[in-house]
Amino acid sequence: QTQAPITNQTIIIIMTAATTANSTQQQQDALLQDTTLGCQFAALAILDDDTERLSNEKSFGFWHRHAVEMVTQTFDDPSEWQRGLTHVLNKSFGLAVDKIVNLHELTPNRRVIDVQGYIAHNDEQVVISYQGTASLRDNWINADFLTSEWEVEQDTAQRYAGNFSVLEGRQLFQRNAGARNLDDDAKFRVHTGFYNNFLAIVPFLQQYVLPLIAKDQPPRKIRVCGHSLGGAIATLTGVYLWQNYDWNRIPQQLCVVSAGAPRPLQTDMAQALDQQLKQECSTSDNVAFVRVRRNQDAIPTLPLRKMGFGHFPMAATFLTANHDIVLLQQDDKDSHKMANRNHAAGSKDANESPRCFVTRIRGRRGRVAAAKDIQSLAINDAEADYWQRTQGFPGPVRDHFPTLYLLPFRNECPNLFRTATTPSSKIQ
Repeated sequence: QTQAPITNQTIIIIMTAATTANSTQQQQDALLQDTTLGCQFAALAILDDDTERLSNEKSFGFWHRHAVEMVTQTFDDPSEWQRGLTHVLNKSFGLAVDKIVNLHELTPNRRVIDVQGYIAHNDEQVVISYQGTASLRDNWINADFLTSEWEVEQDTAQRYAGNFSVLEGRQLFQRNAGARNLDDDAKFRVHTGFYNNFLAIVPFLQQYVLPLIAKDQPPRKIRVCGHSLGGAIATLTGVYLWQNYDWNRIPQQLCVVSAGAPRPLQTDMAQALDQQLKQECSTSDNVAFVRVRRNQDAIPTLPLRKMGFGHFPMAATFLTANHDIVLLQQDDKDSHKMANRNHAAGSKDANESPRCFVTRIRGRRGRVAAAKDIQSLAINDAEADYWQRTQGFPGPVRDHFPTLYLLPFRNECPNLFRTATTPSSKIQ
């Protein structure tokens, strides 16, 4: 059955520095689709071309498995996506895989490198996607929350931040840094674990992605995406690409989508980048950073603000308990409560609070069920069983599952969820 395209009746409340209450419906539609695709590509980063691994149910969590089935709509025939990432990306999105990344190593100073993902492209887009936390090694990366100076060019040559990177610069944790500019002499700092894993990827970016970003190249959209740990690495990748090109002078566009990502930057760097993005995007829509977080998800609260860490972008696309998509100009507990309360009541006020810009329009699929009735959103018995299985997890854990990040977007953009058995048209 052919799904109807997105219409202006769809709930569209997406926010980056480039999207405000004055955004046109067309701009919001485009960004909603970009965010949906970003979450889909992030979910597929759990795949590779090892068919034996993919056929083993114990290779990864059942929530990862179901997320892949949601994207490819292969609940009744998992053998389709078990044919591998190259098959899925080609059949579902018309993408050719350039590189499947699977790095397991230690830096010279014994820090963990464990990053998986892929780089793929066609004539219209380039996709760089990172896998989220899926192993004990990944948790070591998350816990490596000291900071290192952001000096990519110097550190890329050695492929890690250096033996004494956490001691270089001003201090390990910078609290109450205050506003700074990107051209200040003192270097900004980032989460050491995320940074080291990003540096391990830079050679692949230089080999497969940078040659496609130039004036003589077709006007592709460069999509960078990831969930959880992958979202943090995607943010650093997006900042790297954004800072190295004048996106108003080349035909390419940059779209970075992180879902359920921890805080990867020191607060002063996040503030400076956020300010610069707002300035640049006030006159151009060639760059977009979208940060998505789900209701009770605990991972975006880490590392703690008290340790000097912050999110970029600072605004958030918030997924409520009722699976609505809401723009939050301030990402804090009060705004989360307000968003859940207003949407539970079905409010249609477009400016209910300076904290929370909400445009509540009833979707064409009707009011989405409450969290406790999530099984009613299942499209078949297998999915209903999955949602029932997730109910035993605490909210802060369950809301981090990639499936619950995909669900609101599937409700709003069902036409973007395609099967892996039929080639799709190329996505612009």
